[in-house]
Amino acid sequence: MIRMIVSDLDMTLTGKNGEMSVLTAEIIRRSQQMGISWVIATGRGFETVKPVLKKADIDLDMILLNGAEYRSCNGEKQYYEALPQDICEELITFFTKRNIDLEINTSEGNYATAPRLLDDSSDLIPFQEYRKGTAYILKIFAFSKDYENIQQAKEKLKGRTDIHVTSSAPWNVEITSPAADKFQMVKRIIDENAISSEEVMVFGDGVNDVCLFREFCHSRAVANAVPQIINMAEKVVADCEENGVAREVAEMFSISL
Repeated sequence: MIRMIVSDLDMTLTGKNGEMSVLTAEIIRRSQQMGISWVIATGRGFETVKPVLKKADIDLDMILLNGAEYRSCNGEKQYYEALPQDICEELITFFTKRNIDLEINTSEGNYATAPRLLDDSSDLIPFQEYRKGTAYILKIFAFSKDYENIQQAKEKLKGRTDIHVTSSAPWNVEITSPAADKFQMVKRIIDENAISSEEVMVFGDGVNDVCLFREFCHSRAVANAVPQIINMAEKVVADCEENGVAREVAEMFSISL
């Protein structure tokens, strides 16, 4: 029996417009009323997740920044895993020397060298205002339109054990503490709530969901997922534009559409 659903956000629960459909939000609410717990597991930070959930009028617990932070549905911080300051300074130098833009997600705000490529940047603070040592860093997000440059940088970081390296698209690299990934945070949550791994179902579409698909047997890839996720999934569901997650959940719990 499934007791908890863990889902990626972008291009899984949301469509290309970055919004959650009315149908998806309704199915989530109705399954919650049946006692199913929901957790979003995303690379995004709280500042950009909150507006999406508010517009959809749903309350969900949130694993943020690829597992570096966990917040309850009311936005309260529950757990976090920060990067060591010396490693952060090394990585900032590593990327800036390669002319790769950065977003630094910290306990005191999000600092960036340039606007985000895809979503709203209203929460970003100019990078020059960042003062090292004044806040703990949860994630370093490196991005560039030069795909080859990004891939070369990612290759140079490959094999390091003092950081966790992943990406959500070919144009970015996402770095967190080695103790922070989506699976490790989900494991912490289910252990504290006496939920077994067999009672969890995961949905996703990107490389940063691999750790979830590797560890949980009940996995669902949306049809627009990357090949690696599709190959790992127990089942492939409809595209995010076709409300694949909502339709699968409705079928599982006999919820009428």
